[in-house]
Amino acid sequence: MSIEQQDAVHGRVLRERGEARSKVALLQAETDKFVRLFHNLSGELRAFPESVHFHGQAVDPKHYRREAMFDKSDYPSQEKLASLTSDLRTASELLASLDAQVLSLEHA
Repeated sequence: MSIEQQDAVHGRVLRERGEARSKVALLQAETDKFVRLFHNLSGELRAFPESVHFHGQAVDPKHYRREAMFDKSDYPSQEKLASLTSDLRTASELLASLDAQVLSLEHA
């Protein structure tokens, strides 16, 4: 393989690795957002379960706590979580493969 061809292959792998890193970072950010949401909800459920309510739900004033009001639309469905974790696994595996390819190309 000529030096130009090697450079082209190396450049392609580096570009793909950059894209994979960006995708992993985006998916991890989305995962982190859900972690924070579930952490807040679980804390309220642990401390004040009778006060937890969702927008649009009637709540007795004696159990009302502003901190315990949540919006259902903020929380992902099981399908969304399954899709997110599957996408993150796939993207992470691709990134690991591309990292190995870069290492191999740099030592060739």
